[in-house]
Amino acid sequence: MRNFKNAIVTFLSALLLMSLIMQTVETKADVMPPEELSFTPVVFGEITNETQKIIVFSYGDEFVPTTLKVSNGKQTIFKKTYKKSAVRLIEIPRQKPGTCLQFSLKTSYGKKGDIVKKTVKNAGTVSRKKISSVFKPRVSGKITDKSTSVKVYAKKGTTLYVKHGSLTLAKKKYKKSGYQSLPIKKQKAGEVITFFTESKKGRSKYVEKVVADVTAPAKPKVEVVDDSLKVSGEVGTGAYLKDITEGNDSGTWLFLTVLEKKNQIICPEIYFLQDQPLECESLYQVRLVDAWGNRSKSVTVKFPGQITNSDF
Repeated sequence: MRNFKNAIVTFLSALLLMSLIMQTVETKADVMPPEELSFTPVVFGEITNETQKIIVFSYGDEFVPTTLKVSNGKQTIFKKTYKKSAVRLIEIPRQKPGTCLQFSLKTSYGKKGDIVKKTVKNAGTVSRKKISSVFKPRVSGKITDKSTSVKVYAKKGTTLYVKHGSLTLAKKKYKKSGYQSLPIKKQKAGEVITFFTESKKGRSKYVEKVVADVTAPAKPKVEVVDDSLKVSGEVGTGAYLKDITEGNDSGTWLFLTVLEKKNQIICPEIYFLQDQPLECESLYQVRLVDAWGNRSKSVTVKFPGQITNSDF
């Protein structure tokens, strides 16, 4: 009898497992992109020989991951596979002026989209002097896109330089050793700022800092157009939507699209995989997120036609 009961349990467990597998396969088939589909990345901003971090939008899917590849014609300088679509911040080694960078996306099916090409522009040479035994400076804290000054330690008798490429942002001769604050203009996020000191002996080794973006995107402007949304905001940010019909904490933020231009039309029902347009009494929030993870304040949308501002 015990063997019979064990056999029945095993049989029922097998049926349940087969049912779950079949359900997973059916669900996967419903949401999987077609095998012939290919994607093209979107690359934002200028790239110079002092650029180390680049903003790129790339597609990705849980069932059909895509691989973002960046090459300089001679070698691959970045390669990573993603399972979600998003605006991303990627880091590359700095390249020589005139280098043609090639950005491409390849799906797990082997389909490759168009190649996006970007030519590295010349920001100039930091210094042509040879390295000597001069004490290199020490930089306090990080440099952000909001920084208007830098605090740097240098030795007495040396001259401190703060540069972006060939552009001198600050210069100071130290009459005594210690930290001093130097004013600088705000710099673009992702660029490298170089610090070094000089004396009669020559120059010190470089101290390099990458400018971090800590500025949140401005709150988007949202307009209801039929069953779509017209979103106006910062180019290069990702637009996200959350259903708050049941309360502010009820929904999940879903990625909609990247803003390739300042004004963009979005059809939310496509992203919710709905067969019918959004319900008239539904409430949604829209916000923007940049590649550094900074989030804008949200805008609340009531279908149809009513927009209210909020600070969630």
